[in-house]
Amino acid sequence: MAASKLLSDSLTSEPLVIPTILEPLTLSPLPEVEFLSFKLDTVPDLYTSSPSLLQFSYTEKGVPYGQQETISETVKCEVPLAVHPVAFQLNLTNEPVYRSGVNYTAAVRVSHQSGLTFQLLIPGTRTYDPAGISGDPHCSERVGPSCSSALLKVVYASLVAAARGASVEGVNKIFSVFSTINDSYHGRRVLMEYMQHQVVSAVFQLKEPKDYPGFIKELNLELVDNREHTKCYLESAATDSKLQPPTQYFRKIQAKDKNIDELLSAKDYQKFLKLVQ
Repeated sequence: MAASKLLSDSLTSEPLVIPTILEPLTLSPLPEVEFLSFKLDTVPDLYTSSPSLLQFSYTEKGVPYGQQETISETVKCEVPLAVHPVAFQLNLTNEPVYRSGVNYTAAVRVSHQSGLTFQLLIPGTRTYDPAGISGDPHCSERVGPSCSSALLKVVYASLVAAARGASVEGVNKIFSVFSTINDSYHGRRVLMEYMQHQVVSAVFQLKEPKDYPGFIKELNLELVDNREHTKCYLESAATDSKLQPPTQYFRKIQAKDKNIDELLSAKDYQKFLKLVQ
């Protein structure tokens, strides 16, 4: 389909990178140093940590699939912490990263005592999700604020747990209870599982996480019409070093971000208008 091609002519030789937003972890002010280094003992409406236990509690308020009204749902779990946790450092860098056509909003550096370091990529509002579903009310090609906030929270809580001695089973438990919320209110199962993969690989397996297109390919998704953009993206991801997201993503940005002309330079906005034609 012509509408799903990845444009690569002279106009788009350099990818147009849509700016993203790192949503706040909580509405309450947090000390910046402790927040960026994952040193917070408590984050309201997310977790409370003692030396031996992390209590995860996440509440979602929204309109789930199949419903017409806003409802609230809470999931909880308790994760035991080791007396002598594995030694590694965490640092959240609130700077955008463009990788394989995906505009991530931030990255977490995982630094082990052995000298090994790994990077976890964090999606934000307006991030392109190659596994998104065209026309889906929650899980489109463009990550919205609710989805990006939820994913940041589960990743943040799981990394705090790991840094304080949680086992891989404990971290997986956090993602497991969160998945019920994700499936009902966000629909981003693939992106959530990719975030979980990054945490487990970088923290416990001491391996560089797969890139997102490689992760998606291994899932063998059914690439039907509402994932035409995914099919097109995956066909180009392996060979195009200047990968540009498909047209559907930019059209979704045009529909949702009415002030996109204010977010881009004049030159980039003209490029954007060409991409959505």
